[in-house]
Order: sequence, then structure tokens, then C-alpha cells
Amino acid sequence: MPARCIPERPTQWAHRTEQQVWELLRKQFSSDTVLIHSLRFSAADGDWEADFIALIPGSGFATIEVKGGQLWYEDGQWWQRTRDGDKQKDPVTQVMRAKYLVGRYLKNNAKWSRQRVRSAHFVVFPDMEWSENLQAPNLPREYAITKGDLPGAAGRIWDVFNGYLQDEPKATPSLVDVDLAAEILGGRLDPQADVAMWREVREDHVDRVTADQAKILKAVQSNRRIEVKGGPGSGKTWLALEQARRLCESGERVALVCYSKGLTTWLRRQVQHWSQDAQDRIWIGTFHSLAPLWGEEISPDGDPAYWEETLPQLMLQRARELVDAGRFDSLVVDEAQDFADSWWPPLLASLKDQELGGVFIFGDEHQGVFGRDGAPSIDVFTLALDENVRNSTQIAEVLRTVGQKRNEVLGGEGPPVEFIQCDPSAVYDLADELAIELLDEGWRPQDIAVLTTLHRHPMHVSRVGMEGRDGFWESFWDADDYFYCTTAGFKGLERPAVVLAVDGFRSGELAVDVLNVGLSRARDRLIICGDFEQLKTAGGKEFGKALKRLQRKD
Repeated sequence: MPARCIPERPTQWAHRTEQQVWELLRKQFSSDTVLIHSLRFSAADGDWEADFIALIPGSGFATIEVKGGQLWYEDGQWWQRTRDGDKQKDPVTQVMRAKYLVGRYLKNNAKWSRQRVRSAHFVVFPDMEWSENLQAPNLPREYAITKGDLPGAAGRIWDVFNGYLQDEPKATPSLVDVDLAAEILGGRLDPQADVAMWREVREDHVDRVTADQAKILKAVQSNRRIEVKGGPGSGKTWLALEQARRLCESGERVALVCYSKGLTTWLRRQVQHWSQDAQDRIWIGTFHSLAPLWGEEISPDGDPAYWEETLPQLMLQRARELVDAGRFDSLVVDEAQDFADSWWPPLLASLKDQELGGVFIFGDEHQGVFGRDGAPSIDVFTLALDENVRNSTQIAEVLRTVGQKRNEVLGGEGPPVEFIQCDPSAVYDLADELAIELLDEGWRPQDIAVLTTLHRHPMHVSRVGMEGRDGFWESFWDADDYFYCTTAGFKGLERPAVVLAVDGFRSGELAVDVLNVGLSRARDRLIICGDFEQLKTAGGKEFGKALKRLQRKD
């Protein structure tokens, strides 16, 4: 996605090259950057104009002057050739002055309470190549963008902030800083458009940093027995899916196994984008759904012991009897912390090669909401993910208060997290009201999930009753309504905006794991509602302090 522009479509151009450079930068900058056109300032020493200002999160604020035609520096002066002859024209002083006025204007604005951020000025010479004619004491080569530099102009600007100026003490701006500066300098955008922007920018950013995780798989590609451990938002499910794809593309038959029916539905949707050959080699489902595949009929009336012990034993016998055509070259298990010890023998028995068959395990011991924590009786190489690539910084900070280690947060900035106090008996009605608030803010219905921590929300019960279990999970993709689910059922899934309705916990021992899962399902916007004392007991003292800070003031 290109940069966001203010105005969205400028109509007044000083000259043709200015428009050409604008279009180049608009396309080259990513969607989290704001590009402002033709900003004028009045100061004691006259009126000054910045051709463009680029507000770049993680880098800095760039003031840009575009000078077409022929210019040169001679005898301590800048000159420009015009139809009326050679005239003194100092683009460097112009852009430097504009840069300082941008900083001063922000500093003096009551809305701007941030510290000073990194800034730089650039002069673009779209009709000239770099030569000694452009060398001047006040224009380092890094700050000049000439004709040959234009294909990578945005990259050159990024390099200045993150290389040439990397030791400058001023802070780099966050996404929140960029949006506030854009509001102050360019005017307030429509609130719903702001939410759409947030959603698209964060989605684009999360996709990029999650894809970067693929380097982990490349680093261990020769190892056939791997366990990947990571906290919420670390990209485990994406890595599990990518590992399965790579194995299938290499010619292997693969079982991608998880616990949740909802996650199974999501994974099957993602596989539809694979090549047909890879799709033909993948099997996706829950552990128990392997039983009918192997010829074992499932009893729908089985008690917990049936699912935990009896059925796995029957499945083990069936797996041992499989012919090679029914076996797998590799197993990829996601959300492995939800698997019982008794489930692993049937899985391992289904491998074609018991010694060299691939076993790739992905899980987080802090999200075990079902009280299981089984493990296969094989040696595995353990790999830890220490980056949160999904959750916003604000959500990641809340997660840290419930015992998550301080992983590096790459998910970027997001809206504030909120907590609303209410009695557990009123939590469903309040959650519905908060979901409507999110719609009013500009979130789309398909962006929103309402999650409960213990019982199903009445709307959840109603939809399962009307649509059946499979139909209910297919409704996850509906664009015209938000999705209701329990926290346990939503494991492995996410939504841009989540209302976490805390209606109790199945047990005190599992409460903190349920919170970890529920809080981390929101990518961008999180609202928590429930009883403060109950939440504090479940999450601990630090979580209670966080809720006090986040509590909405009515």
C-alpha cells in the first residue's frame, strides 16, 4: 500500500517535476507513512514553504524541497538557470528553515506533548545527476536526491534516519506520533477513515514482520525434529503453516494437526492459496478427526476418559495398521500445549519413517487452557521465539503484567487498551454495547470478536443452535456481523478488535492462561470488561495495577 497523503489528491503543483517526485514518493513509502503536500509557515523573517513533509514511523520527520531545472553552487551562493537568466536561489536554506518551523510548530501546539523527534531535510534535483556543481558545505551528499537516485528515493531518506543519523539522541517517532503530527500539521481526518487506516497499516506491518519469521525455518531446515516455543503473538501458527507448505512443496505428505475446530477452519482457508500440488499433499484437522480417516468410528456420547484415553488407544491400533499410502512423511502440530500425552503415540505411529519422519511442534506452555501439557517421547531440537510480531505495543504491555516475558515487540503502535468495570452478571450486555461502540468508531463487523472466558455468550449459543458447529465456524468469515466465541475456542485465531468479556474462569490454576489467550487475540484494539477483583485475582497484582490505569473514566 502507498503512503497516506494530505491532501489525498493534490491539485496545485509548482512545476511538473514536483508532481512526478510526489507520485514516486507516494508509491515508494509504505502505508504507515504520511506524506503532506505544500505546507506554508509564517515567521518573523517571512513566509516559508515546505514542498513535502514525510512523517515516517520508526525513522523521523523529513522536510523535502524539489528543485527542477539546472542548479549549481558557486562562490558561496546557490544559482538556478531560468528563462530570465541565472538567479540566486538557495534551496538548502529554504528547506532547512522549513524543517525548523515544522519542529517549532509541533512543539508549541498544545496537543503535542511528545519529546522532540528526529528530523532531517532533503533537496531533490530531479533533472540533474550528482556532480561537483552540487557540492556545498550546507548540503551533505546524503541529503541530496538526484535524478539517478529517484528510483530509491524513499530508501535514501530511510537510510539517513537509520544510518547517518542513527546516533542522534532525538527519538524516532512512533505510529501514534506520526498520526498526531499529521493531525496537527494537516488537519483532522474522518474518525472512521482513521480506524480504516489503523487497520490497514497494522495489517500490512504485521504481515511484513511475520513473514520475516520464515528465516527461522530456513536456519533449521536440515533438522527433522523441532519444537518451537513462543508466547502470544510470536507467529507460531504462521510458522507452522509455512513449514507445512514447504514440506508439501518438496513432495512430502503432511498432517497439520491442531486442537481447535476454529483454527482448523482458518488453516484450511489459508491452504487454498497454495499450489494445487501442495494442496493435494496436506491433511488438516484436529487430532480426533484422524480417527475416521483411519477407519475408527467415533462415539458422540463418549465421556472425558473416552476422548483422553480410550479413543487414542483405538487410534493407535489403527495407525499401526496403516499402509504407506495412508501414512505421513511429516507431522506439523500447532497449539501443541493442548495435546494430551496419550495423543502422541498414534500420531507418531502414523509416520512412514519412524526414525526420520518429520515432527514439527509449535506451542506455548502459558496458553494451556485445557489443563493438558503432553509431549512426545522423542528427542527434539527446541527453538524459542522471543519476538511478538502480532500484538500492538499497548496490548503487549498488558500481556507482560500477567507473566509474559518481555519479548521484543515488533507489532507496532495501536490504540489504547481500555478496561470497563462491571458485575459478571452484566458482562454480556455490556460486551454487546462495546461491540456497537467499535462499529461507531469505524471498525468493520468482520474486524470484531466478542470473547468470553467461561461460558458461551447467549449469541454464541444461538448461532451454534441455528447453524450447527460447522456452520458456526464458517460464519467466522462473514463480513456483515462480528464473531462471538469463547476464549478457549478462539485459540490460534485473532481479530483486529476484541471485546474480552470476563464472565469467570473454569479453575483458578488455568485462569492466568485463559487471560493470556484472551488478551492476545486482539491485534490492534482491546477492550476488557468484567469485575476488577476477579480479574486481579486471576492475573495478579501487576495486572490489577494495569487495569486501574486503563479503566475508562465515565
